[in-house]
Amino acid sequence: MSNSEQEPFNLPRTVGLIKGYWSEVWSRKWWIVLTAAVISAAFVFRAWLTPKYYPAHLTFMVNDDEGQGMSGVGAILGELGFASQKGSHNFEKISKIALSRKILSTVLKERVVYNGKHDYLGNHFIRLYQFKDKWEGDTILEDFSFSEDTLRSARAIRREDVAIEKLSKTLRGQPEQGEPGIIRFEYDDESTILRTTAAAKEEQFSIIMANVHYQKLSDFYIEKSIERQRVTYDHVKTKTDSVRAAMELAERQLAQVRDQSHGIILNRERLPRMQLERKVEMLYLLYGESVKNLETADFLLKNSTPYFQVIDRPVGPIQPHGRSRLRGLVRGGILGGVLSILFVIGRFWFKSEMTKTSI
Repeated sequence: MSNSEQEPFNLPRTVGLIKGYWSEVWSRKWWIVLTAAVISAAFVFRAWLTPKYYPAHLTFMVNDDEGQGMSGVGAILGELGFASQKGSHNFEKISKIALSRKILSTVLKERVVYNGKHDYLGNHFIRLYQFKDKWEGDTILEDFSFSEDTLRSARAIRREDVAIEKLSKTLRGQPEQGEPGIIRFEYDDESTILRTTAAAKEEQFSIIMANVHYQKLSDFYIEKSIERQRVTYDHVKTKTDSVRAAMELAERQLAQVRDQSHGIILNRERLPRMQLERKVEMLYLLYGESVKNLETADFLLKNSTPYFQVIDRPVGPIQPHGRSRLRGLVRGGILGGVLSILFVIGRFWFKSEMTKTSI
């Protein structure tokens, strides 16, 4: 028979092959069951070792575009000598700030009530994740806890900095290496919805951390966004208060001069009185301009203040996430069974081919 010719289909031969393979698989059934059980147990053990976590989601919006379309703002800014540079939303910037050491350190040093105990969130975190056991033997971090001592030594400050750095790394995780952190931050450019998530291994702790993280992030972002406008407002307010104090002093001096004259005005007394009257009038005008500038600065400060609006706060009960032991049992059993069956079939085929070759 030439190579171009195909061998005709032989049903009895095919049935015989199937029976042979099935007989081989059945003869190794306990070996297959054992292999499937071992792999299934490995999957269950892996799921058992993987801790569950409770993701607490807090979604919010940031509106820092108010007032940009109002007419006359440019002219008002020009009167005060600075220009508006209001930008659009920068969610990437917010996400970087959200997971920065600056924000996470303030989260760790916030005092909260957890399990009926009022303490720093960082100390609750250390106890919940048993960091003191992990730090045992560490000359810097052994027996470390956050405290409110105002007069601390350089070593105490160093210990706190090292602890914050290590705890921040745990909170951030390493998502690029497949290790998600406890605190996660996401945003959507299209919907302009931002979300901070705390995924700790205890439900109430996740809820507390999500709320504290949002509060610290919003406070910091608002403070930095209006920093320049706040300086301008404070400067204009200081000048306004100074002009008002000078005006009130001049008014008192003028009243005193009028009282001393007892209604009799001599020529030599006219000059200082006229000078005080002109000074008071000038201060009236100057104070009016200062008040107008102060109102303008206050308007610009409020106009540039970002507005954080919470959409949904996390509430319990929260469905725990993690590896399911039942799912691991089923997947491990199926995977082990399939692999062992394929191995038996492949081994039987190899032995058959070797037998044909030897013949």
